[in-house]
Amino acid sequence: MKKKGFTLIELMIVVAIIGILAMIAIPNFIKFQCRAKQSEAKSNLKALFQAQKSFMSEHDEYASLARVGFAPEPGNRYTYCNAANDCRACEDGSNITGGKNFCNGVTATQVGCTPGPSHTGTNEATDQFTSCATGNIDNDGRDIDAWRMNDSNSLINDDNDCQ
Repeated sequence: MKKKGFTLIELMIVVAIIGILAMIAIPNFIKFQCRAKQSEAKSNLKALFQAQKSFMSEHDEYASLARVGFAPEPGNRYTYCNAANDCRACEDGSNITGGKNFCNGVTATQVGCTPGPSHTGTNEATDQFTSCATGNIDNDGRDIDAWRMNDSNSLINDDNDCQ
C-alpha cells in the first residue's frame, strides 16, 4: 500500500523556491509602489501648468496658486508651491506656516525645491513660473521627493525619495 502525501524534503524545497521568488519580487513591488505615488506629483504639476497657461492666455501673466484656481484634493502626499510663500499643503489646502507639518512630515522649511517667482511683493515676475511638489512618500522621515515644473513644461525630479 502506497502512502499519499509530501515528504519533508519536498516541502522544504517548495518553501525555498517561494522564498527565492519573494526575494526577487518584493523589492520590485516596492519600487513600483513608489513610482505610482510619484505620479500624483507629476499629474498635479501638469494640471498646474495647464492652469497657468490658461491664465496666461487670458490675463497675459502667470499668477499665484489661488488666482489660477489650483487646489489639490485633500489627502495628497505632496505640498505644492508656486513661490516661497505661495504653497498649498496636502492636508487641508491652506497655506504653509512655519513649523506646521504637512504631507507626511514635510515642513515649510523642508520644501526642497526653489519655486518662483514670488507673486506677493512689488517685484512680481509674471512672465515665467516654476512650481514644485515636495513630499515624503516612503515615510522614512529622512529624504523627501521633490519635483519641479516650469513655464517651458520641463518636469525635473530634484530629489528622488524612491532610491
